[in-house]
Amino acid sequence: MTNEQLNTVLSMLPVVKGDDGWFKAERDQFLSLYAAHDGVPLTISKVETVKVEGHLIRANSHRGEQYVLVLEDLFALGSEAPSAAARKAGFGHE
Repeated sequence: MTNEQLNTVLSMLPVVKGDDGWFKAERDQFLSLYAAHDGVPLTISKVETVKVEGHLIRANSHRGEQYVLVLEDLFALGSEAPSAAARKAGFGHE
């Protein structure tokens, strides 16, 4: 992905750009980053903030995990809202 493509995608997602250059997911939203390198896929989910620095993209998850990816390896972004009700294991219990 190019810097221009990333900025276009980010403009379509529920994010707000701060004065510090970080894009932050809106309240109750998370981002997912999809990347691949030499045929090896990587999905990073539950991302709260991202920042582009040259040919790199930095991402921070809701658990405090930090990631740095080469922008060229990124091919998609998505947004997700956490489930309102947690699912229980097993068959339908009501």
